[in-house]
Amino acid sequence: MKNIFYTLFLITSLGYSQSGFIEVEIRDSIKIKPLSFEYNVTIDDSRFLRLSQDGEKNEKEARAKMNQKFNELGVFLKSKSYQFRILHNENYEIHSYIGFMKSGYAVKINNIIDLNTLTAELKTMDYIIASIGEMEYEEELKSEKRLFKKLINKTKEKAETIAELSGLKLGRIIEFKEVPEIDNITFNIMDIYTTSQERKEFGMEKGNLFGEKWKAIIVKFATK
Repeated sequence: MKNIFYTLFLITSLGYSQSGFIEVEIRDSIKIKPLSFEYNVTIDDSRFLRLSQDGEKNEKEARAKMNQKFNELGVFLKSKSYQFRILHNENYEIHSYIGFMKSGYAVKINNIIDLNTLTAELKTMDYIIASIGEMEYEEELKSEKRLFKKLINKTKEKAETIAELSGLKLGRIIEFKEVPEIDNITFNIMDIYTTSQERKEFGMEKGNLFGEKWKAIIVKFATK
């Protein structure tokens, strides 16, 4: 019974022909090289939490030490002529907070060489944690056009296969719509699982950093 259900679900996810049309649903992505990106360097509050466990006095001391390290980090980045902005969230704290709001800096990086240099310099500081932050990409419309072109080509290939197997001739596109790629239940379950495992906003390939842009579309083709 399980195998029968899976087969029917898979057929549904590929598309179907009814009343003179074939409808195909596709999800895919493109890789985009960032023009620049930010490297978020924040104070690791876990190293200071133990200082605040014995009462209000020690909590103030812990915060003072964190602020000291925050200022030291800023002086270091400025001395190296990095462009950066403050990531200081303390203003959004309400009542008491278990731990401390993250304080740090977003450092602007233009290429992977500069990133390697910065990370090497920061490894001497055992009181910070860091990760890739926001990325600045090429013109939005340019990358979106490239992604839609890829998606439409894939829907056409799949629709042509379905038409051939159904003894039909594929016609023009009669309907097109963009859909949420995960929320739409007609996607194959294994496709959704694979995407959730592989989905990432950025990655590395041959020593270069890249971002990913995802979209999902449904395209309806006329048939003869």
